[in-house]
Formats: sequence, C-alpha cells, structure tokens
Amino acid sequence: MRLVDTHTHTFPFSPDAEASLEEHAAAAERLGLGGFILTDHCDMVPWQDVGCAPYWANFDRDRSFDILCKVRERHPRLYIGFGAELGEWYADVEPDEAVPPKCGADGRPLPPHAPVRSDAIASDPRLDFLLGSMHTVLREDFSRMTFTSEEQCAELLRLYAERLVSHCESSPMDALAHLTYPLRYMRRAGFRAELTRERDTVAEALRALVRRGKALEVNTSGLRQGHGETLPGKYWLELWRDLGGELVTLGSDAHYSRDLAADFAAAAELLRACGFRYAFYYRERRPVAVPFG
Repeated sequence: MRLVDTHTHTFPFSPDAEASLEEHAAAAERLGLGGFILTDHCDMVPWQDVGCAPYWANFDRDRSFDILCKVRERHPRLYIGFGAELGEWYADVEPDEAVPPKCGADGRPLPPHAPVRSDAIASDPRLDFLLGSMHTVLREDFSRMTFTSEEQCAELLRLYAERLVSHCESSPMDALAHLTYPLRYMRRAGFRAELTRERDTVAEALRALVRRGKALEVNTSGLRQGHGETLPGKYWLELWRDLGGELVTLGSDAHYSRDLAADFAAAAELLRACGFRYAFYYRERRPVAVPFG
C-alpha cells in the first residue's frame, strides 16, 4: 500500500490556499501516492483577513463535496477522502452567540463555545476524517502574534498546554494536528521557546487521546518552513509511543500542490526510528494502516 497525505487545503474553501482539488489530485498521481484527504479549514474563531467572520462560515461543505466527487471520477486510482480541519473547537463566542456550555470528560462545564456548529460538522456522514487543531490562545493565532520575550513565550505555551488538555479530552476529532504549532512562530521570531517545560500537562493531553483511541499527526510542514523538524518532533513522538499511542498520521499541510506529501520519506524514517511500524489514514472515520516500506 502507498502512503496517503491526510492534511491538505484547497482554494477557495481554505482562503490561505492556492491549489485546487484537481491540482492536488494531479500531483498525487505524479508522486505515486495512494491518495490524500481534503481537510479544509473549519475554524470556530474569527479570522481578521476574512472579514472577521468565522472560517466555518466560509466552508461550503456541500459545494466542496460535489467538487470532490467529480475529481474522484477523474482519478479513480486515488483515494481522495473528504475531511475537515476543525480548529478551536472549544472557542469562546460573543455573548449574543453564546449557548449553554457542555461538560468536559471530568464533568466540569467547558467555556461557551460553538457546539452546534462544530457538532454539525463532526456528525456529517460524508466525512472520512476530522483533524482537530489549536492555532490560538487569548483569541489570537500564534501566526499573527508579536513575540517580545522568552517569558512571554513561556506563558503562552503554558496557556496553550492547559487548553490542549480539554481539547484532547472532548473534541470530536480523529487526530490532533501539529502539536508543536506555536514553536514554529516563536522560533522564527528568534526565541528558544520549548514546549518541553509543559511536559506533564502535554502528557495529560496525549493520554486523553490514547484513552479515546485518537491519532497524533506528524505534520511535515516544519521541515520545509524553516522549523527544522516535524510538528511534533522526535521528543514528543517517543513520548506518544511510551504512553501507548499507536495511531499516527502523516500530513503535509499542503496549501500548494507542490507541497503535497513533502518530506514524507524523512517523516517515515523518523517514525520507524521511534518504533512505529505503520502510518494511518482514515476512511469513513476509521483508521487504515499502511506499513512503512
């Protein structure tokens, strides 16, 4: 079996992408992939560059699925899965949108968020795969933050790790995306930020994923974007393995067709070195194992 890229974006459903679904499919054919899963942004928080409307409002799942079905017909050899990247599932909403909070796995009420919208997405029977991602703390995406000191970075990572626990306990995701996402931007700004300071809290979050039978994504975008390692890297993958985690997915986070499955060979070698024998992709919300060749 051939590897499947489980994290891809297309325009116009992900406004920060430039590739069409057809362009991704053509690239997958050229690369000899088993296929890919479409995971366009479906965020529960406002993004300034899309008119302060939540990203979920821009994700026309019906239109996206119609396009996907047509591309499937033109590329019958490929597996083209229908998914979504559900970001900030827990997100607070404005008071006039607020709804009674749900409870987390520990029975405590979660903060007001967008359960109707997120649950409607998660329960879509057409979905093959649902990524869960965290891009923000304090209602601001790490990619848009201004970092000023090591102390500020450390405090932001503490808040991120704390929020990660409830996210992993309760999000309807199948896999957690790019665990070390904040480090990409902190290190790009010249800081030595380390999530390892929050090891115990992050381990609690990972244990929740293991208990729930969820997967951990190995996002290869860090290798091509100057971060120097996958998101997450070896340290966290070894911890995932030690905690009993077996399910890992490979995702390029491709917003351009040239990035589809980028650095998968390096990521597969890393996973083998950490003791993993398979990468997984999802079909109808169920994991499918692909042995490393």
